[in-house]
Parts: sequence; structure tokens; C-alpha cells
Amino acid sequence: MTIPRRKLGKSGIEVPGVCLGCWQFGITGWSDTSDDESIRTIHAALDAGVNFLDTAKGYGLGHSEEIVGKAIKGRRDQVVLASKGGALPEQVHKDIDVCLSRMGLDYIDLFQAHFPSPNVPIADTIGALLEVKKAGKARAIGVSNFDLEQMREATEAGQVDTCQPPLSILWQQFVDDVIPFCAKNDIAVLPYSPLAQGLLTGKYDKKNKPTDDVRTNNKLFQGKTYEASLRVVDAMRDIAATHGVTVTQVAVNWAAYHPGVTSVICGARKPEHITGAAGGVGWELSPDERKTLTKMGRQVSDTLDFSDNMWGWSPEKANWNGR
Repeated sequence: MTIPRRKLGKSGIEVPGVCLGCWQFGITGWSDTSDDESIRTIHAALDAGVNFLDTAKGYGLGHSEEIVGKAIKGRRDQVVLASKGGALPEQVHKDIDVCLSRMGLDYIDLFQAHFPSPNVPIADTIGALLEVKKAGKARAIGVSNFDLEQMREATEAGQVDTCQPPLSILWQQFVDDVIPFCAKNDIAVLPYSPLAQGLLTGKYDKKNKPTDDVRTNNKLFQGKTYEASLRVVDAMRDIAATHGVTVTQVAVNWAAYHPGVTSVICGARKPEHITGAAGGVGWELSPDERKTLTKMGRQVSDTLDFSDNMWGWSPEKANWNGR
């Protein structure tokens, strides 16, 4: 399998079109997860050419970073490694140092602010990230969950290499503004949750949905929104059959080949999950198929507000800003 590689903004770093998201390796908030399985999943990703890993201090209060560090021991030169921390300047410096200590490294490839903070000027956050980069602790810097105005402020403060918004067929909130802005300014877009936390894998139906992990309050799994989402999945099944691929691969392909996108972040708890997701690139949906899925997905996405975020809880509640 050959996975297309793309430039990470202006950083000079190259990454595959699929990235392994490592939230679930933190265990907190997830079921059916073990450290041994997590390490096997990371190794499977690297073997499949998915050598871009995205973690954060907020994933199990650093446990994910520790597991990633163990998994890449002896293979550091094969990996493009990203992590995220808080927005407060002092927290940025603390989080990068703790991150490197947890992983047993002296630098990371990409370090991002996980969420903007209403109490911190964005210029201050970017300034701290630039200091981290200047110190050689990160090769590139970026932001996550920033809206258009926040992205504008960020780019005015200095070179921002990446932006990490949510994006899936069912969640298109950043499609009309943030993603085009990033494309225009040569900022790599690294969308997370292209599988809508598993809803777009075809695994769930009216009688079966997550009930024992962080997805319980996900807006997409609620009431009529869930029913409408399942209709989109049904359409994806027909398209998948046409191409001889899986529903998961259709979801990944839609996001990976969205204009302006650099690499899609796919969470995986088992080796077969990430190897399957990797098969979502290297081919393309037809223009008509993309149009159909985009239109159907918009009918779901446009009914959702953006209070806190799609998961039904705020970053402050998760204490991911270090406050």
C-alpha cells in the first residue's frame, strides 16, 4: 500500500495522508483498551506507512504520551510525532517539557495548542509556541479547535504551521471558512474525527450504539440526528460496494481529499482499525459521489450548533488548558 505524502505547511516536514490519532491510548473515557493493544496498534500503523502520530497531554493526563513514547522506542527516526498542550504561555512551556520527558525525547516534530482559552490573548499563546520552536523542542507549531477569527489572530502573531479542526461528512462546521483560510495561507489542515467517533464505520445501527465511553454524549449519536446520520451511512455502503472498499474507507477518503486537507487523524484501538483506515487513501471518490455525501452530511451538520464542541462537553471541563 502506498500512502500519499504531503507537506506540513511551511515546516518542510512531510506526512502521510492518514495520521494515527492517539486519544484512546490514554484509556480514560474509553473502554476495551489496553496498553499492550495500543502499542501493537502503533506498530501496525508504522508498518503500514502511517508514521504520523498525534497525541496530547489531555489524553489520559499524559498516559497516551507515555504509551506512544514506549511504542516508538528504537524507531524514532521513522516517526513524525505531534502532541498538544495548554494555551497559557507558562503552560505551553511546562507541557512541552513534560511531554518530552514522558516520551524520553529531546524534541517533537509538531507541538500545538489544544484549545484556545478565552482568558489568554492568542498572540501570547503563539508567542510561547514560537519560543518552544526557537529552543529546538519542536520543529513545527500549530493550533487546534481555533475558529476563523482566532486563526487570523494566530497568523498575525507568527508562522503557524498547522490547524487541527474537526471534519467529517457529518460535521462540516469548518469547511466554509477555516479550511479555505488555511489553504490560502499554506497552513496544513489536520482534521480529526473523520469517522465521527466510529459512527461512519458502519458498525452502529438503531439498536446498537456506544453507551459506555466518551461517545455517550456525542451529539451525533442523539435522537433524530442519529437517525439521519445512519441514513448517510446507508448511502456510504452503496458507494463502498461500488469501489470494493469499506464504509470506513469511504469516510476517510471524503475527508482526506477535501480541498486544503493535509492529513486526516484517525483514532484506532486495534491494529486492524488503522490498517483499514489507511486504505481510505490512494484512490478517490467520483465528483458525483462526493457531492452526494457532502449534501447528505450537510443536512446533519447544519442542524448542530457549536456550543462547546461536538462531544457535548467543554475543554475546560476536561482541564485540557491547564487551568
